[in-house]
Amino acid sequence: MKNSLLLFVFLFIMACQKDVENITIKGIVFDKYTHKPIKNKIIGIKIECWKYGNSPDESYAEHEIKRIIVGSNGNYSVSFNQGAFVTFDVATDGYGRYINSLYVNNKEETHNIDLIPLH
Repeated sequence: MKNSLLLFVFLFIMACQKDVENITIKGIVFDKYTHKPIKNKIIGIKIECWKYGNSPDESYAEHEIKRIIVGSNGNYSVSFNQGAFVTFDVATDGYGRYINSLYVNNKEETHNIDLIPLH
């Protein structure tokens, strides 16, 4: 009985998943140890945005990839017309690679990135 109830709740939550329209993801890239923004350095961010679109089985049916470079003050911002889930892949000289993901619940999401220095 408990398993049936848990399964029902899980399926209900999954069925309610929808794309959020006109989303913006923004944040600051920090040095994990100094807690200061990484400034004046070329930092490439690959953001892949997954969307349900018109998927008949409610799985991720489409995705869009954007590559951006962080601003001189460590800030970044990227927009998509719709999405439900994004992945981040961040790389720059002198720091370890950063890979993470985020479920999109709001039109505007803030996701700060902490990079670990290699030295």
